[in-house]
Amino acid sequence: MNVNDAQIDARQAGFLAKLAHSDVEIDRGRQAGGQVYQILRRAIAELDLMPNEPVSEQAVAAALQLSRTPIREAFLLLAEEGLLDAYPQLGTFVAPLRLDTIHRSQFVREALECAIARRAAELINEAAAKSLRATLKRQRSLAKAKDWQAFYAADEQMHEDICRLSGVVDVWKTVQSAKIHLDRVRRLTLPIHDRIENVLEQHAAIVDAIIDSHPDRAEAAARVHMRDVLHLIPALREGAPHLFARPTVYRRQNPSNLKEAM
Repeated sequence: MNVNDAQIDARQAGFLAKLAHSDVEIDRGRQAGGQVYQILRRAIAELDLMPNEPVSEQAVAAALQLSRTPIREAFLLLAEEGLLDAYPQLGTFVAPLRLDTIHRSQFVREALECAIARRAAELINEAAAKSLRATLKRQRSLAKAKDWQAFYAADEQMHEDICRLSGVVDVWKTVQSAKIHLDRVRRLTLPIHDRIENVLEQHAAIVDAIIDSHPDRAEAAARVHMRDVLHLIPALREGAPHLFARPTVYRRQNPSNLKEAM
């Protein structure tokens, strides 16, 4: 998979046009920096902004019709979260995929979601069982249509529903925050051959164990599912090395100094 400057420029233009014409509006009555942070964070998670691609404070400000101050605030927050890198004299870039960060995200996700699946199996009820079966059916339909974006959304919805069933729905926010670096890998691996079929099988195993009120099985099935994506990283890295961190002669700017770099 080769990416040239023209392709990157086209992607950037498409993203900025999407920002300028999106239904998302900045609430002028609220602090704008936090809103811009959420917009850009979602764009990074959903791969509208790809790893290692440049992102311009000035261009984002123009697209959203804002001053550069809230954009700079958002960039600082994203840098602190490890989602943006700033390099002196070079500019700001979406952070590449870093193996250590991905493994940390996976570790936290596994710990939380395995406990959540176990508790869900202890609290399952008829209404929740019916809802989980319906979600699985929808996922199969979306997989058949190869609608990756909608499938990913349905995937997330299933995990959130299991969290809600477990009685600790607020923990879902913690899971989402912790796994964003892993989420980029999850999205990138969806088109890989047999990936969707494996995900569906794993989802079915989790749901069946929960509906059967079998906590041990639910936890074990969730653990298999949480670890599966890690096995795909070598193939992804081989096919798209430009998305991963690589040695560079430039020193990455400390987030606390990002303001000066901009």
